[in-house]
Amino acid sequence: DLLFEYEPDDFSSTGNLAEDILSIAAVHPIRESALKRMVKMAGQKWGSVELLLQSGELTSVSYRGETFFLIRDS
Repeated sequence: DLLFEYEPDDFSSTGNLAEDILSIAAVHPIRESALKRMVKMAGQKWGSVELLLQSGELTSVSYRGETFFLIRDS
């Protein structure tokens, strides 16, 4: 089930950023600003997100002028 309520933007990483992103995106879209903070707090670069996008595991959508990231439907 996807949750569409506003997320608190205080995500943290367990040490496996890609797995954390996909776990969060499995239940609700992640706002781009929240994802950027999460990547930075994990000491990673945005390239980690780009790899998930390129692999097709993650996708982005624009909604009401903002970009959100979610797992791609299989």
